[in-house]
Amino acid sequence: MSPEEQRMRAGHIQIPVVSAVRFLGVIFDCKLTFLPHVLYLRKKCERSLNILKVLSNTLWGADRVSLLRVYQTLILSRLDYGCVVYGSARASVLKRLDTVYHSALRICSGAFKTSPVTSLYVVCHQPPLELRRRQLCATYFIRAMSVPYHPLKPFALAIGLSRLYEARLFNIKPFSERAKAVLNDAHLNNINIQENNILAFPPWDIQIFHYHNPFSGYDKAGTAAVIYQQLFSFHRSKYSKYIPVYTDGSKTAGHVGCGVVFNNTILSFSLHNSMSVFSAELTAILVALQHIIVSNHRHFCVYTDSMSALESLHFSTEHRHPTVIEILLLLRKLERKSFHIIFSWVPGHVDILGNEQADTAARSISDHMQRPVCYQDLKTFTQNYIHRVWQETWDQQILNKLHSIHPSTSHWAALPVRRHDVRLTRLRIGHTRFTHRHLLLGENAPECPSCKVPYSVCHILIDCPVFNHHRITFFHTSVLTLSDLVGESPHQNLFAFILKIGFLHMI
Repeated sequence: MSPEEQRMRAGHIQIPVVSAVRFLGVIFDCKLTFLPHVLYLRKKCERSLNILKVLSNTLWGADRVSLLRVYQTLILSRLDYGCVVYGSARASVLKRLDTVYHSALRICSGAFKTSPVTSLYVVCHQPPLELRRRQLCATYFIRAMSVPYHPLKPFALAIGLSRLYEARLFNIKPFSERAKAVLNDAHLNNINIQENNILAFPPWDIQIFHYHNPFSGYDKAGTAAVIYQQLFSFHRSKYSKYIPVYTDGSKTAGHVGCGVVFNNTILSFSLHNSMSVFSAELTAILVALQHIIVSNHRHFCVYTDSMSALESLHFSTEHRHPTVIEILLLLRKLERKSFHIIFSWVPGHVDILGNEQADTAARSISDHMQRPVCYQDLKTFTQNYIHRVWQETWDQQILNKLHSIHPSTSHWAALPVRRHDVRLTRLRIGHTRFTHRHLLLGENAPECPSCKVPYSVCHILIDCPVFNHHRITFFHTSVLTLSDLVGESPHQNLFAFILKIGFLHMI
């Protein structure tokens, strides 16, 4: 028996040698090309397309919102699963999944077969698969870095081979390098990710947090500011021995900050731009407690205008924000040192002096606080970055028919009736059965006999003088734009006009 045969045996059992093996639903081939997995995945998704086809009849089928939910459940979930692993495949391999993706979007929207895929993305509000894989990889990487002792950390923090990958662009980067590249493009390079210590409080040792709300029962929209000021003065007289501490967080375009007013001392800090205003509010409370612990006084009342921050501290078992855990741990430490800390909500912008000072401090440009950013904030920031990349790509499609009436990738509401929504979608994209069927049949484009130009949606609805009388009848003007008829709010007489000119059943 040769040494190779001996190594392929376990006792008297022959170990089979295979070219690919499935592990947790992902097929690993011997060369890690992931081509077998991509082919298997595409075959599974193509079967699920039949369900969409049954539900998507253009006359009586389900509406676009329902179809997209079915698509996300049956197809997109399969494409997403394991993409952080098989995403290292060659671009030519991954493109094999685009055909299923585009077919699903075309079925859900009812778009004509010749419609550009860039228009499908915008109509269905679904980014390209390549961008979605980048987002999921970056999100998983951030999540892994937020977990203490995650097994991926040693590889992520190790010195990379960036020079090798720059010199040999054909080499596929490992997962950590691909995720870091996305973060670098989003200006999140060298970001300090906040760890989430979910075991800080075991379920049998949850700290009880209470807060005061002396303004409950008063509607801010219908209550004068002087009423709030009087209620606040009464609360301060009731807790006069407690030193007031005011906290606030702020987020504007290009600036995130927090402010604390403590014993006639105003503290102001700038935070990382990826932080949310919720995290800024929590950070302000944490900074206040960090200054309280070195004080000689023992009674303090912390005022904040963020009800969400107080609620997250109160229901800490449901909202495990890392800063919430830090605050609760610090409160326990303060309690052991005989500090008496109470919390109270105050309404913002009602001329309560301390709150206004804290708000001004949070908005001011000040020293930067080197504070780690939590996973949820970075996830949202990465999603916004991917959406900006998608928007920049869409901005370049200036010749696209849909781009002229919908320059943004934002979501457009669908019509509840399937046949109306399909017709409106095809008119918006500019590809209909009448104007573009010739591309599938290999025929010449249909030509307007009076204008001697090829038929198009724009020509039929806007330009052709033959239908001016009908335009005046239904729209009370013959000078129109496509946005007036098929924009975000389509004209109420659009389908009546199309029916009158005999174009409705040819869309």
